[in-house]
Amino acid sequence: MLSRKPRLEYPGGIYHLVIRLGIVPLKDIMHRINNQFSREYNRKNKRTGHVFENRYKGILVVDDKYLLSLLRYVHQNPVSANMCRNIKDYFWSSDKYYRQNNKDGIVNIDFISSAENNPASKSPCSL
Repeated sequence: MLSRKPRLEYPGGIYHLVIRLGIVPLKDIMHRINNQFSREYNRKNKRTGHVFENRYKGILVVDDKYLLSLLRYVHQNPVSANMCRNIKDYFWSSDKYYRQNNKDGIVNIDFISSAENNPASKSPCSL
């Protein structure tokens, strides 16, 4: 059960996504996300114009070790940015899906689990 209702936030102007691409190009996915968010943000705040200053930055992940490192970074970023004390306190994090082995949401934990179980991806830090 949620302890608070999620808010439409724009904390620090940055968000992180780890997306596995399929048929739809990344530029189309990002356009839809940014466009939908911007319209709602502007409507809610009674404003117009651009919300995001720059184009998104996409980094191609080519191996499992880097994928796991990237996911750790994404999960720890709100703590490092002093947005919360503990990652479990950050509403927007996908960390809870992995910790609770939740396969019913938008997060594909099986894909990351298969990368984590790959012997070539093992590192001293675990997820």
